[in-house]
Amino acid sequence: MSSRMPVRSSHPTFVALSFVVAAALTTPSLAAPLAIGTVEKFDSKTSTIVVLGQTYQIGSAKLVAGKKTYPASKAIGLLSPGALLWVDGELRQGGKPKVDSLTVLPETNTPGATQLFVAGVVKSIDRSGKARIGALSVDITPTLGSLGSSVHPGDAIEVLGIQPVPGGVFVATAIAPARDRDSTDGVGGTGLNGVGGTGLNGVGGTGLNGVGGTGLNGVGGTGLNGVGG
Repeated sequence: MSSRMPVRSSHPTFVALSFVVAAALTTPSLAAPLAIGTVEKFDSKTSTIVVLGQTYQIGSAKLVAGKKTYPASKAIGLLSPGALLWVDGELRQGGKPKVDSLTVLPETNTPGATQLFVAGVVKSIDRSGKARIGALSVDITPTLGSLGSSVHPGDAIEVLGIQPVPGGVFVATAIAPARDRDSTDGVGGTGLNGVGGTGLNGVGGTGLNGVGGTGLNGVGGTGLNGVGG
């Protein structure tokens, strides 16, 4: 592989995080998303990436792009700038993440418009209403009056929101306690449904379709083609 994997879409704000069953179509187990965002940093020597201020070890993880699968530690550097990644895995005791797979979503990040997601343990909260999750500063003031008003350091939470400036403050639009990773429920979904998803629908897909694809299509591909093919 010597060229970047293209990830194109004409609907950059469509990612509403209907992700639970979409991952089930590409992995043998139900999804447990840790983050949805762009790669801020990649260290090939340590096989780590940073997504939304969270550092993930990806040495044993795989990267899924459409119908194709690659060793994540080798393929992550080939992604197009701005490509959205769905980091799938689990939060272990103490908040340490274990990454199982990375899935390329068919969108590029539009700062301040694209809905992003992060799960982690709150390190601190200051008087201005900004919580620290990993290296990410999260403005929880828009959620005050809901769960946001009862978030405390040490809590494991999941946050949906936007990031107006890449690498800047993450503005929360919804906060929930971290789910039981053995549950089949998605954030805001029921049964096998993801956020805003129903039945066996994937992110932007219908029926048994993949992420943004139709039939046997890959991400942004047609027929049996892969990403952008």
